[in-house]
Amino acid sequence: MIRHIRSLIAASVLPSDIAVMVRSNQLVYSIRDRLERNGLQVLSVTSTQPDDKSIPGVRLMTMHRGKGMEYTYVCLPCLCADIIPNKREIEKATDEEMLSELLLSEANLLSVAITRAKKQVWLSYYGKPSELIKRFICF
Repeated sequence: MIRHIRSLIAASVLPSDIAVMVRSNQLVYSIRDRLERNGLQVLSVTSTQPDDKSIPGVRLMTMHRGKGMEYTYVCLPCLCADIIPNKREIEKATDEEMLSELLLSEANLLSVAITRAKKQVWLSYYGKPSELIKRFICF
């Protein structure tokens, strides 16, 4: 992902036109640290820190926070089987119907994140990929 972001910036893309969206706040903290350690300026977009285009940096947020927003380029890292669908959400299911609804909700969240990109979306995973991304790409 870092290599991809750097190549976009080298091609004259403004960092503020690049968004990284992840499933959880825990991942936001982890990814922020990794991006900053690699010399990239980051703006975490939260409910208390809106996206101010005058502030430089790659945008970083949860998939939930990305709803209603639009970026030229979107990176969706960590689309792993143990991250999305969110296990805590799935464990709430008390029957098959509820499980189906929760899985659909997680798939819709991923779909919303993917559609935040105006020009290009970049997906990645490590280990086993999430079953949900099979709806969007071919292996």
